[in-house]
Amino acid sequence: MPALLVRSEQATDPQAAHRFFDQLSGAKTELWTDGIQFDFYDQEPQVTRVVDAIVDHLRSAFEP
Repeated sequence: MPALLVRSEQATDPQAAHRFFDQLSGAKTELWTDGIQFDFYDQEPQVTRVVDAIVDHLRSAFEP
């Protein structure tokens, strides 16, 4: 299954996110953006950027 990882260098433990992403096999995409951990819950522009990335990811992974 294709994977999408959205993270920030300012979020919790970015090194662990890099290691996790590197260990994934198959189709994978990463979006590194700005913001602290909690910005991705309810702050702009992080929320819109992430939702747009998720929509694009799901379309490319599951549309015929």
